[in-house]
Amino acid sequence: MELGLEGGGAEGAHGPRPSVARSIGLTTVATGLVYATTLLQQALYGRVLGVNADTDVLATGLAWGVATTGLVGTTLTSALLPTFVRAIQADDAQRRSALRNGWALALAVAALLTVATFVGAGVLANVLGPGLPPADREHLANLLRLTSPLQLIWIASWMAVSIANAAERYILAAASAILPPLPVLAMFALSRPRVDDVALGYVVGAVLQLVVLGIAGRRAFVGVAGKPDPRALRPLVRRLAMVGVAFAMMGAIPIVVRAIASQGRAGDVAVADYASRLALAGEQLVLSGLLAVIFTRWSTKNPDLPVATTIARTLGVVVAVGVALPILAQDLIAILLGGGRFTAENVNTVATFLTWMAPGVASHMLLMVVARALLAQARLAAFGAASAVALIVFGVVAVAGHSVWGLQGVAVAYSLGWLSGVSVAIVGLHVASVPLLAELARSATTAGAAGLATWVVLQNLHDGPILRVAAGGFVFTICTLAIGRALGVSAVRYITNRLARTTA
Repeated sequence: MELGLEGGGAEGAHGPRPSVARSIGLTTVATGLVYATTLLQQALYGRVLGVNADTDVLATGLAWGVATTGLVGTTLTSALLPTFVRAIQADDAQRRSALRNGWALALAVAALLTVATFVGAGVLANVLGPGLPPADREHLANLLRLTSPLQLIWIASWMAVSIANAAERYILAAASAILPPLPVLAMFALSRPRVDDVALGYVVGAVLQLVVLGIAGRRAFVGVAGKPDPRALRPLVRRLAMVGVAFAMMGAIPIVVRAIASQGRAGDVAVADYASRLALAGEQLVLSGLLAVIFTRWSTKNPDLPVATTIARTLGVVVAVGVALPILAQDLIAILLGGGRFTAENVNTVATFLTWMAPGVASHMLLMVVARALLAQARLAAFGAASAVALIVFGVVAVAGHSVWGLQGVAVAYSLGWLSGVSVAIVGLHVASVPLLAELARSATTAGAAGLATWVVLQNLHDGPILRVAAGGFVFTICTLAIGRALGVSAVRYITNRLARTTA
């Protein structure tokens, strides 16, 4: 079974198109640099701020901005990118019209969210942190007002990045994300900032990214000041509404995670936040290059990338992630966050939460790939059904699980919700199920055997966490490649074939 990542060389909008594998590789490298910076920021964040009531407030406030702009930005870019790709392939007039319509919708929604966040900060604080003490809820309201400009800035950045991807400027789109963490990093390096200072640093970093995108990718801003076409807006709004409802249901899950966590002990929100943000960073590091390229290629008039085989290859990767993460979680958290005010108990709590999240992390990664296929093929009802199932299963299990198992019950609900959602999405894609089930069985057998070997090695290795992660990662990778090659796991065969050609 071949994925089709060898494609390339076809004529694009501006000459020969780079191969898919090369585009994914370079974009992933750029994303790796971005997330190395982000992980450094998270490490300093944990060591300087620790786990306390103030970090609960900061985590909740930033989660609102990330969730709302992520919802709007993802909705806009997911609904508009196929239009942008086809318009760029056509002519300048169509391109300008598509951009005008897209920017008109994006800026209108962004302005509305900015005003609503600032004016309704008090109400939002009560909704987002129902278990916080009154003083902390007041602090949260002030922080929401302080960060309200992020609604406008982040949505504009989403649009600019999407248009860069549609024009196949993947490196610019990915590398621009290295800029937002820099002001916060500078704060942590030079002082011991208050959480309000850190929040302001996020605003400054977001402005920096948007300015650079505006300068380096100025064509992306063509049409910002233009007048939209009302006739073209109507079908676009309908598509956006359907996509938006689906992403809203998905985006509600991280918000509800923190809301339910706020009903527990002080610091529980921060624990869930640390684990969730690290998981998201890892997901984006692994998938961002793939998602940017495959969504653009699948959105062309004549897609040159097979959907079913791409999903099969992704399945092998995410199953490996789901098995390796629980084995290495404790040492990874100790490396990234341990030290300073982040105690050994904090490390253990976050690692345990992340361990129970691992199946959900893997399922969410696969869902992100399947979702791009559904959107490119305009299977919006199936996408909406997958999102609804994920939210319903998560919500029911989270409420029941938190009352029985506490914070870990929320992590279990996270995993069951995303696993249910991706199952529905794959059914809605109408791909042959038998080959995918066979691929799942091969991938699970491979990852399970590799995980067992890694666990045995780590039980006899009592050195520091860095050495344990290095040794565990090495053993898991070697075992996965060897066993997966023997069993015919598609992802492993592709990787080993590429390595063989590179070294030949």
